[in-house]
This record gives sequence, structure tokens and C-alpha cells, in this order.
Amino acid sequence: MTAAPTAEDYFHLKGELQRLKGLLNNANLFRVNQQAPIDGVNSVTQSFHKKPLDLHYMHNPKKTRSAKGKANFKMWDREINRTLKYVFMNADMFTAQESNFKARSAKEQVAIACLLRSRIETPLLEIIDGNNSDNPWIIFKNLKSQCDRPDRQHKLDLVNQFADLMANQSQPGTDNDLAKWSTVWAEMSQLKINFEELGGLCLQNSFAAPVGIDSKTFEFVVGQKLESAAAVELNDVMTVIQAATGKSQHKANVGADDSYAPMDLDAVNAIRQNSSRYAPPHRRKPQQSGQIAKAPITQKPQLSMEKATAY
Repeated sequence: MTAAPTAEDYFHLKGELQRLKGLLNNANLFRVNQQAPIDGVNSVTQSFHKKPLDLHYMHNPKKTRSAKGKANFKMWDREINRTLKYVFMNADMFTAQESNFKARSAKEQVAIACLLRSRIETPLLEIIDGNNSDNPWIIFKNLKSQCDRPDRQHKLDLVNQFADLMANQSQPGTDNDLAKWSTVWAEMSQLKINFEELGGLCLQNSFAAPVGIDSKTFEFVVGQKLESAAAVELNDVMTVIQAATGKSQHKANVGADDSYAPMDLDAVNAIRQNSSRYAPPHRRKPQQSGQIAKAPITQKPQLSMEKATAY
């Protein structure tokens, strides 16, 4: 016959139950801590699926909207990457590689495309929708080709607008003029154009190709050399223009007292093109050979009969 449990047995049983209960609580707490990051990621992703703009605005209070011809594409791209890197925990630039877009599910790609379309101006949206593509990578490439312009070319456009506003001083001012001034100045401030760079931009924008030099070639050579430079000032633009016109810098430094000065080939060629030179008959052009040199006609002296009779 089994002996009845004693008080000591009940005491040990109670202690064992408390130990097992503690182990169970620790196991549940460990499971919750493991699942919390996953649930957090899922909640962020689900929030991005439902309202991508709300999440985007939370991380980007400037709410930059890209437009064709503006210089804010890089800022717009940074804001888009900030949002996508947060949602998909991507360490690198999300928009730098096509694989980052392809790795996302169909639902995620729809949300990305919605975000890209929602942060561009209406005229640019019409161009993007004209391609009839919902692929977010294709949409981003089209946006980049339309908006990502060289900084210097955009600066030249701003200087041209600035010059037009300065030349409009003879016309009555309007609120539209104030709005244009505000827009141009805001973009110039955004690009951080200092005084020296502004002088170089004004020189490049106003200096036309000299006589005898093709204007398209001149603009291409000057623009290509200046576009690759990091910081361009007025003296740099002068140097590039002198090189593009074929005139070395030491030519301008020759003093008036020097006995020798290098020939200006541009002026010599211009004189040769404009001057008329004698050509032998067998080398003359048809219209030139038909021209016969006429000898000067000498007028005969008129004799007076009265004077002759007197003599």
C-alpha cells in the first residue's frame, strides 16, 4: 500500500511547479523578443503598401517634387532613397541598381511606382505615363533621363533667365516678375553659386565665337572643358575661351616695345578670304573669265577753229 504524501512532498512539488512556470515565462518572453523585429518590419512594409506618401513625408519634410529642367533631381533622388532604404532595410543607394527593384514583390513594386509618380510635376507625369509602363525601374530611368541635367548647363540657363530679368527693367513690374525673381534666386541659392562662379557663367553665356570659328564647335569645346571641371571661376573660363579660339595666353602678354610679336592667324586668314587677288586666265572662274578688262578711255582734246585761225 502506497504511503500518503507528506507535507515535505507537497513543499517540493510546489517548488518544482514554480520552477517550471518560470521556465515557461522565460521561453514566452524570448519568443516575443524574437518576433518583435519581424512584426515591426511587417508593419512598416504594410504601411508603405497602403500609404507610401505618408511614410515618405514622415522621413522627408521638404517634400521635394521633381520637374523637367530643374536642378533638384539629386535632392529628389536622395529623398526617394531615404524612404526606400528605410522600408526595405537596404544599406546602399536603392535606385542605383536595377536588382533592388527586381527583388521586390509585385505588391511592393506597385507601391514604389506610386511613390515615384506622386512626387513629380504634372507635365513630367504626362511624359512618364505616355510610356505606358508600371515597372518602377523603367519609370525611374525615364525620370532620370528627363531631369538629371549637368549642373553647369542648368546654371547657364539660370544666368540667362537672370539676364532676361535684368533687361526687363524698362517694362512695368508685375507680380509675375517678382515670382520669376524669387524662383531664379532660390535655385541659384540652392546651387550655391558664388560671385566668382557667377562671373564665369556670365562670360561663358555672353561670349560668342570669334570671326572664322564655327559657333557650334566653339560652344561644344568650351562647354565640354568647363563641364568636367570641379570649381570654375572667371579666370578659368577666360583660359578655356582663349584655348578654344586658338590663341595662347602669352600672345596677350606681348608688350608694345617688343620687336617681335606672333602673327594673329585668325586675322591673316580673314584678310586672305576677303581680299581679291589676280588670277591667270586659265585659272579664272567662268564669271571671272567673261569679264574683259576695259582700257580707260581718254577724251580727245577739243580744238577751237577760232583759235586755230588766230594762230
